[in-house]
Amino acid sequence: MAPQLVWLITGTTSGLGRELALEALKRGDRVIATGRGRSIAKLADLKDKGAGILELDVTSPLETFQEVAKKAAAIHGRIDVLVNNAGYPETFHDKISPLGLRSICVDFGYFRTSLLESDRRVTKPSAIANYQEAVEQYEAFIHSVNGKQLGNPLKGVEAVADVVRGEGSAAGKLFPKSLALGTNCYNTAKKATEEAKRLEEWKVSFSTDF
Repeated sequence: MAPQLVWLITGTTSGLGRELALEALKRGDRVIATGRGRSIAKLADLKDKGAGILELDVTSPLETFQEVAKKAAAIHGRIDVLVNNAGYPETFHDKISPLGLRSICVDFGYFRTSLLESDRRVTKPSAIANYQEAVEQYEAFIHSVNGKQLGNPLKGVEAVADVVRGEGSAAGKLFPKSLALGTNCYNTAKKATEEAKRLEEWKVSFSTDF
């Protein structure tokens, strides 16, 4: 059995961040959940389940992040897992690995959260008239996808927790630098693999150097 971990998770008022916080608590881990000040009341049930609650806006200045990090570390004496829902590129792994730390970039495809709900979207006419039709087409696409996404948030966060804890679907596997979740995300990544295969087939690229 994996040891009890302490998670610091940002953006836990809704969506995948919230579901991951619940999943970690369900597995017996400790959770420190953060949210913006205007939404902090939405974390009351997480607090009732044992989570520590801190206010944090991901657009805050560095000094605020440093202060929140100190408060978070003081709650349980350590932080084992940081989940940054604001996003970090995969290259972050190379920056922190010399410190003995690991990171994983989780690429979620279309998951059925509230992200695409009409009250979450902000749109405005294109500043370039010729692009307005393309903008409207994309808005129509988002509307058609909302509520029909194939990705199940509960299954998605289960996969993330498995990888972090090295159990379940991740048992016996090496810790990955990246993880593609969702059918459409997998298919996009697969296209990149096919492109790499074409590069190998057409090594004429090497013959164009001096």
